[in-house]
Amino acid sequence: AWSLLHADGARARSVWRLWTYETRADDLADEREPGLRLARPEDLAAVVIAEKQAYREEWGEDPEANHARAFRERIARRIREKHEYIYAPSGQVIWKASLAAASPLGVEIMNPYTVLAYRNTGVTTRCLVELARRILKKAPVVTLAVRAENVDAIHTYERAGFRRSFPRTFIFPWRQN
Repeated sequence: AWSLLHADGARARSVWRLWTYETRADDLADEREPGLRLARPEDLAAVVIAEKQAYREEWGEDPEANHARAFRERIARRIREKHEYIYAPSGQVIWKASLAAASPLGVEIMNPYTVLAYRNTGVTTRCLVELARRILKKAPVVTLAVRAENVDAIHTYERAGFRRSFPRTFIFPWRQN
C-alpha cells in the first residue's frame, strides 16, 4: 500500500518503528493502583490537559492549533464509550491511557501517558498493571505498542510484565501540493 501511495506523490512525514508488547494474567507484576478509574464526563478538561501535554511531547506542537474541535471530541467520545482510564488522586490527571476496541484476540492499550513530574515514581507501572488486570478479566491478552527507541517506556512495560511480541511500522504520510 505504501509503494502505491508513494508513487502517487505521498511522502513520509514520519516513520515509527514499534514493538508490540503483550501480557497475560500470569505475567503481570504484583502491583496495584486502586485509584485508577474510568474517566467521567466531568474529567474532560483534565484529560484534555494531559492529552495536550502528551501530544506536545510527541509532536512538538499544540494539538488544538489546527484541529481543536476534533481533538476534544475524540477525547469526549473515548470517555463516553468508557475507553479512557485515568489516575487523578488530587483532581489533576497524572496518568492516562485509552483502550482500543476489544476483539476476541484481546485489547490494546493506547496512548499511555504519565505527567513528567510523576515518571520514575512507580505510578506508571502500578497504573499499567492495574489496567491490564482489569482488561484480562474479559480478554485473553493485553497488548500495547512502543517506539523501538523509547527505552524508558520499554523498561517500564517489562517491569509491569509485558513481553516483546512482534515489530510493527507506522508510516504517517503527507502529500506535497
